[in-house]
Amino acid sequence: MALRLAAAVLITLWAAIAGPGAAPAQDNAAPPGKAWVQVSSHQGLADAIATAERFARDFQFTRVFLAASGWYAVALGVVDSARAEEVLSALIRRGRIPRDSLTTDGRDYLTEVWSAKRAAASGSGLDPALAAAIAAEERLSEAERRAVQEALLWTGDYLDAIDGRFGPRTRAAIRAFQGRSGAAVTGFLAPGDLDALFAARDGTLRRIGWRIVEDGPRGIRVGLAAALFGPPVEIDVGLRLEGRGPAAGALLSLLSLSGGRRMMESMIDSARRSLDPGAEVERGPNRVSILGRNGGRIIHTHLERRGDAVRGFILSFGEDAAPLMLPVAVAMRHSFAPRPVADGPLLAEEMNSAPPPAERAPRPRLSPTPAPAATSGSGMVGDRTDPRSAPRERVDREPAPRPDPRRPRPRSDEEPRRDRPGIRRDDRDVDSTGTGFYVSTDGKILTNHHVVAGCRRMIVDGRDDARVIATDADSDLALLQHRTTRHPDAVARFSASPPRLNSDVTVVGYPLYGLLGGLNVTRGVISSLAGLRGDPTFIQISAEVQPGNSGGPALDAQGRVVGVVQSKLDALRLSERLGDIPQNINFAIRAEVAAEFLRAQGVSPLVGEARAPLEPADLAEAAQKFTVLLECVR
Repeated sequence: MALRLAAAVLITLWAAIAGPGAAPAQDNAAPPGKAWVQVSSHQGLADAIATAERFARDFQFTRVFLAASGWYAVALGVVDSARAEEVLSALIRRGRIPRDSLTTDGRDYLTEVWSAKRAAASGSGLDPALAAAIAAEERLSEAERRAVQEALLWTGDYLDAIDGRFGPRTRAAIRAFQGRSGAAVTGFLAPGDLDALFAARDGTLRRIGWRIVEDGPRGIRVGLAAALFGPPVEIDVGLRLEGRGPAAGALLSLLSLSGGRRMMESMIDSARRSLDPGAEVERGPNRVSILGRNGGRIIHTHLERRGDAVRGFILSFGEDAAPLMLPVAVAMRHSFAPRPVADGPLLAEEMNSAPPPAERAPRPRLSPTPAPAATSGSGMVGDRTDPRSAPRERVDREPAPRPDPRRPRPRSDEEPRRDRPGIRRDDRDVDSTGTGFYVSTDGKILTNHHVVAGCRRMIVDGRDDARVIATDADSDLALLQHRTTRHPDAVARFSASPPRLNSDVTVVGYPLYGLLGGLNVTRGVISSLAGLRGDPTFIQISAEVQPGNSGGPALDAQGRVVGVVQSKLDALRLSERLGDIPQNINFAIRAEVAAEFLRAQGVSPLVGEARAPLEPADLAEAAQKFTVLLECVR
């Protein structure tokens, strides 16, 4: 959850608490009367450097700058401002720079991180301090990277997923901390930055009394800022704690209820009705977090369901306490875990006891602070309604083709064509087909749970087996491990932002494989941002899908995953109810739900950069590299 509420006041007040005032950014403005020629901008440093190296063959003054936006700008020397547009037009006309190049005075360039001149002199174009910081970061384990994000949370710079992935928001948080602490603003943590960051974290955790606590009778385990709350009081739905000291006026309710999905949905509806418009909602399989305002108060609700049990918390506080309490709310959400009901321990006893040594905040390169729940991530995710209760039909149960004795079989040493996977000699054993796509370079494939359910074997592209390593029936997703390794270009990339209504969508897969035989591509639009009965875990698409499409990617115009094809509306059943036959009403699981599922399995989905829409043929060619036929043997 982005947690954008009260961001301005949070940054301002935490700056005063955490340390010195912000240092001015390095001045990389062009000299008077000059302008930079910016030829590209990249979200990732590696992509920016690769682009810069290509331009450096022709332009010896090529540089890469970290811009105020957090992106990396590739710029070619300077030109006279008076002739800037003339020079720009000439270079574009000759095909030497892209058509979307521009001139700029460079005032938003924070730091020069790479230069062709430095690369020619020393072999490395990176600034030495930045190179050292990158090397230091590469030595961090995933647990240590999570600890860095947690530390940035407690310094007030980061309010997002504790997932160990250093994406744009983590980089922005690092830059904010560096600027306040007087360090070089690069977005990469040098060893000295790490020391300062964790020292700041330790001081905050001591002040608020942060620890992991449990209440056995109510089945709750959660992180708690014990110094900010008074003793718990028993209420009908759990426990209630009142804020004290700097958190005076805050209220915390720890919830322990029964009633399963119905109770969960009732509480979600109640939470939404109590908030002003514009509340942020993040849903996952069997869990939800809602953040919003009610007048002058900020309310954060987090709920998780395990069978009939519903556990969670509601934390509310005034806007003036937001700089202190928003990080507490995020940390509580990431640390929350429902537990089996037991006689002990009791929360009151936990709060009054000294925290055990293992829970004291450690230094970064030794061990991290208590790890967040495995499902922590970012984006909107959600609970699924039971597919059996809705008039939908899943689209994977296409019976596998029977072998045609007249069709020649490929030799065993031939590489089957990717647009038509090879036919095996044992294909009489195949019971159904579906689609999947690669989501990691080590050969992991994402598909639907119902594609793999009950299968004794899963065969990829008619060649060899893949092993099912994780499934989630609630979200209808499954992860397979294939023994191949993939080039990054042959791995799907996810969209960094939610899909937009009426935007283009392309479905890629192997429908009706016995009839059509090869990769099939259909195009349409996103016709709704919710599934049946407003289910927010789905999007509705008009691109046609057929049996065999299940588990395949739904892609935006830039070739990024926005959904996983799951089902189509059962037109025959609905026609009996409505007296009409609905057309092109198909559903895909939102990419945010799929990304959360992957992160829960330790897979960090690749994120595609913003770029111009691909030509349809180019999009299909790119998707062909990562989309596979899956065959089920029962």
